Amino acid sequence: MKRLVAFLLCTVMVGATTVGCSNTESSSSGTTSQETESLASEDNTASIDISGQKIVVCTESGEAADGVGAQIDAFKEKYGCDVELVDIPADVYKTKIQTDLAAQSGSYDVIVGTCDFALQFKESGLLENLLDYSNNTALADPEYNVEDFIPVTIDRYYNDDRSYLCAYPFKSDVQIIFYRKDLMEDPEEQAAFKEKYGYDLEPAKSWQMYFDIAEFFTRPEDDFYGTALMMKRGCDQTSCNFYTRLLGTGQEMFEEIDGKYKPIINNENGVKVLQSFRDELVNYAVPGSDNFEYYEANQAFNDGRCMQVITWLGAYPTSQNEENSKVAGKVGAMACPGWEDGDKGGGMLGGWAVVLPADAQNKEAGYKFAEFCSSAEGEKLKVSSGCFPSRTSVLEDPDSEYPEYFPIVLEALEAGVAAPSWAEWNELNVTLTEYVSAAGTGVMEPQAALDECVEQWNSVLSEAGLLYEE
Repeated sequence: MKRLVAFLLCTVMVGATTVGCSNTESSSSGTTSQETESLASEDNTASIDISGQKIVVCTESGEAADGVGAQIDAFKEKYGCDVELVDIPADVYKTKIQTDLAAQSGSYDVIVGTCDFALQFKESGLLENLLDYSNNTALADPEYNVEDFIPVTIDRYYNDDRSYLCAYPFKSDVQIIFYRKDLMEDPEEQAAFKEKYGYDLEPAKSWQMYFDIAEFFTRPEDDFYGTALMMKRGCDQTSCNFYTRLLGTGQEMFEEIDGKYKPIINNENGVKVLQSFRDELVNYAVPGSDNFEYYEANQAFNDGRCMQVITWLGAYPTSQNEENSKVAGKVGAMACPGWEDGDKGGGMLGGWAVVLPADAQNKEAGYKFAEFCSSAEGEKLKVSSGCFPSRTSVLEDPDSEYPEYFPIVLEALEAGVAAPSWAEWNELNVTLTEYVSAAGTGVMEPQAALDECVEQWNSVLSEAGLLYEE
């Protein structure tokens, strides 16, 4: 309980700088939490009707809001339930929903948020157990198949004994590499590359090969570079990129020993990963990458200014849109490789989740929306927005919107690795982001940055009772 109270206080403090927005009206016709729990425990035979009700769904402006918006009409037609979409600007979204949830404002029936948001609140008691609803035969869709989700996209939302499920996957995401397929397949470029490096030019089979390709295609006189990096200070893309490359070395960030955790990033592998960012930023990256976040790095690639970029799945539709991209039709994609040729690769797993707040006004109708928006039917509706599927059946559908891309998506997701599911990970990630940025931009040496990061991590983990102490 001490850990939970401290976490909630921290969350509210983080939210103190948020820009407020007015609460939306919610229908009071839904059942209470006690009534829902009672219904869930009974063997109901009558179908629960949610027609005529109204739910409030909150998410972030942009891809997520576009994805939810693409589903609303079909949900209304199917269930006769109205949906009010509250989309909050990205720069204040996370703080706003964290503060509202911790304060039990009752503003939203459904929240679509990032995976780290769902995991932050997983053990807080502020999110409904979706199993209470999925086990209610009068409410749940018998065709809803949880086993169809790619395991890594849903497993983290369960507790250890799988008696509690805090979220359904809304949008799958994992780090992936985009490259210029037209240049990769150009005979003249292939011949020149092989003459210089002694092996064939092809999509990078290792991070070392990725750096060779970056070096080869860096041509400042043509305003063309090997890569674009998301290295803005304070941007959590830096820690995601760090974890992805670290996975390629064959290790993770922590060693688990007897149910406790020992940070191990300040070793030889961690140092060489950090050094690779510095080398890339100085030698191969589009100028200004030290101030790039997600949008700017992808824009540099779409503007035809670089050969490769480490990005996320949802960047693909924009890259293929001729109105917004100069490289439409010229983009290849691949799962992130291992450090050396033959090593196992992996990518930082991201994603978005749909949750039911414990203080929701219309929980049953909210659950039906959570169920619908994460169903195979619902997933297909939101693909064009960049909210990609988490279900194997949708990714393997030969009639999908992106039949050439989805097999790569499936491969990358299956190799994806999620960050820790502890509530404390948010604080640890903020710390990691600062030190990766500091080392990547040359403010600190890699070893010193990682040593200081681990020192701070040890303090947080010790306070939470998670640290392995020898």
